[in-house]
Amino acid sequence: MCHRFKQRLISNGWQFKRNGKGSHQLWSHPEKGTVSISLKAMKQQISRTVEKQLFGI
Repeated sequence: MCHRFKQRLISNGWQFKRNGKGSHQLWSHPEKGTVSISLKAMKQQISRTVEKQLFGI
């Protein structure tokens, strides 16, 4: 996983929940719920839509 992306999730209130199926991880947020994120996606550029959902940008 991209270290900067993980740090960004944590600094925005996301908490690592557990590993999911395949190359996915589950992250939870008290207000936004739980999401499954592919480790492959974390290493590539994140779309603006997903960025808005995760970070409220």
